[in-house]
Amino acid sequence: MKRVVIIVFIGLLICTAILYFLQKKTNKPFVLYSRPISSNAEPTTSIEFSEYKFDFGYIKMGDTVSHDFIFKNTGNIPLIINKVTASCGCTITEYTTEPVLPSKFGRVSVRFNSSNKSGSQFYNILVHGNIINRSIPISFRAFVE
Repeated sequence: MKRVVIIVFIGLLICTAILYFLQKKTNKPFVLYSRPISSNAEPTTSIEFSEYKFDFGYIKMGDTVSHDFIFKNTGNIPLIINKVTASCGCTITEYTTEPVLPSKFGRVSVRFNSSNKSGSQFYNILVHGNIINRSIPISFRAFVE
């Protein structure tokens, strides 16, 4: 067992030395894996919501409640929201569809139907667009009586 460890250690030393000399010879860092940069990458911007979570509080079963999440384009190019997805069919979303210019505001409206729901409810909404992380989560909660 001791011999195997020594042989592996010597092998690693040899590989390290080879990589070191290759890097010195080419004057470039040695890269084991590199992902090609796409030339048609879409420019991105940034977004900031005034709130990322909203609490409807206590509501009665069957009530439909709504809330507007307001956001600001904090980047340098127009912000385009291309899709908003909710984690439940009980939630309907509407959003600003026209490009939001830098430093301007838009909205994501959420409408929750509490029919056939009871107790504590928590749902996520993903906002997709030309933003740095491609999507950003917002959420809401309610307690259905």
